[in-house]
Amino acid sequence: MPAFVAIVYSIWDFVFEGEGDSWRWGWAGILALIAALIAVTARLLARSPAIVRLAWAAGTLAAVAAIASYVAIWKDDSGDAMARGLAVLWILTGLAYLLVPVLQRFSSAGTPAGGERLVAELEGVEVVATRSGRGVAVDLHRGERLLLRRRS
Repeated sequence: MPAFVAIVYSIWDFVFEGEGDSWRWGWAGILALIAALIAVTARLLARSPAIVRLAWAAGTLAAVAAIASYVAIWKDDSGDAMARGLAVLWILTGLAYLLVPVLQRFSSAGTPAGGERLVAELEGVEVVATRSGRGVAVDLHRGERLLLRRRS
């Protein structure tokens, strides 16, 4: 929400005033939104523990790159070294972010599509995981229903 407020303020001030530092607020809001989108979507795409760590790294890199970009925006003379550092940070962020879905796809490519896997068994009751679209065939007797419940 604060990022949207900064962007709206920047647009409003630019349209009616035309001068000042409103562009800095606009870029600050845009960078906050980009960093948040990178962090959230990378985490949503990751499923396995190793890929989740990579998604957290992408989110952390995005946050560091956004903070460094804020410093460059609000500082009057950032210099060439700061621009190179920002370029490296954003490139590493992009690479980490793009590796998340690629590695997730390759890590799940070796599992059979319709294979069933026994996850747990307790007193004759089995929990089975499958990747097939149809699920697992369950033979219920007349009047029986399946119920899943978590005890607190």
